[in-house]
Amino acid sequence: MDGVKEPGVFSIEPALAREIFVQRTADAPGVWHLDASVDYVLNEAAIAAITRNVEDYRIVVCMRNQFARTQSGYRMYRTVMSAAPTDANLTSQTGQLRFGSATLRRTAGEKSLTPAFLKGPVLGNYVYTAMMAKLRGIDRDGDGIARIDEAFERFLRRTLSEQIVAEFRHIRRNGGHFPEMSVLANSYFASWIPRLLQLVDPRKVAVVTLDDEGVRCRLHEAMCKFIGLDGGDVQFPHENMRSDREPIGERDLALARELMDQSLSGDSRQVVDLIGRTPALNTTLFAESALYWSQTGNV
Repeated sequence: MDGVKEPGVFSIEPALAREIFVQRTADAPGVWHLDASVDYVLNEAAIAAITRNVEDYRIVVCMRNQFARTQSGYRMYRTVMSAAPTDANLTSQTGQLRFGSATLRRTAGEKSLTPAFLKGPVLGNYVYTAMMAKLRGIDRDGDGIARIDEAFERFLRRTLSEQIVAEFRHIRRNGGHFPEMSVLANSYFASWIPRLLQLVDPRKVAVVTLDDEGVRCRLHEAMCKFIGLDGGDVQFPHENMRSDREPIGERDLALARELMDQSLSGDSRQVVDLIGRTPALNTTLFAESALYWSQTGNV
């Protein structure tokens, strides 16, 4: 949608998702609309909105080496958490990451397509502070805004390994629940696959491991076949992915890998087992070797 990496139109505001989907369908009847967001696999409301609003949906679950995913999540949060609430950042960062294409909203000229928190004064020192304040219903005159800013600033001071330790501590203290804005939540695939499969028709789900070279070579053709497209000039969101490459120190990476090694290897075994017990899934583009396996050095 509009060249945005993660439109995320079904996240957070179902009414907005419905308006966008109806408009796009009316503008281009009979055309498939592609959306991608890492948020969806953890957001049951978003998955429910997809199955409720899109009759002939397809869901493509893109997996990768879980440790690489952890690094990516850490870099991404550092980028979005540090974004100052300028007009440009509000449009390009928040508008694209969580609330559908900013370009679509501008083109439509409909105020109803603009997230509520973007209509009022920006709160706090960061773009994400405004988003979190809106989601939590925090009063702009209270001290909640400052607490969110402080939480983001703590995150920005932490190395990757320090963030992992802090999250493991939170998980132990809170009955296995990941903290808010977690860099680990998307890294343990077995924690969300069962919930996803309970909400959707597994025959409409493909599991893809993009890190595998053989998978990448046949990705476009297999995806077109799964979705029911003719191919040609179709471009999937993950074929134009941009990633932030803020460096992580070698010592920090080594310690982070040591902290997560056993649990990520266990997660890979569980993922393979879950997929094996769900034969209806499309696994044409799934390669076990692309997951994290410490004994092979696949990190």
